[in-house]
Amino acid sequence: MNIIFKFLLAVIFMLSPLKLMAHADHGSFETIDGLQATKVASEVVQSLVTDKKLPDSWKNAKPSAAITRESKYGPVWVVSFQNPEEEDTSKKTLYVILDEFGNPVSANHEGEAE
Repeated sequence: MNIIFKFLLAVIFMLSPLKLMAHADHGSFETIDGLQATKVASEVVQSLVTDKKLPDSWKNAKPSAAITRESKYGPVWVVSFQNPEEEDTSKKTLYVILDEFGNPVSANHEGEAE
């Protein structure tokens, strides 16, 4: 009888972490709208400037309206920014690509989700 009790006690202890991990607050999985996508994309650009991955001239770049399109990652938001101060014509436009939940996927000058 003592062995059965120990076995049952061991099973209860092994299964208890599963119960502890089964809570509901794992984050939001709500999709964002175009205005939210524009706001998040603007924050991405400012972060790239702060991290010196983009020149300071991008601080004042204004976003276009966000558009949706399909990619290999599923639906994404694309927000483009124009920088008239950029001398290289191939880099005057920056595209920030976000997934449908607002997570950055890519930021580049080609407009492709990498």
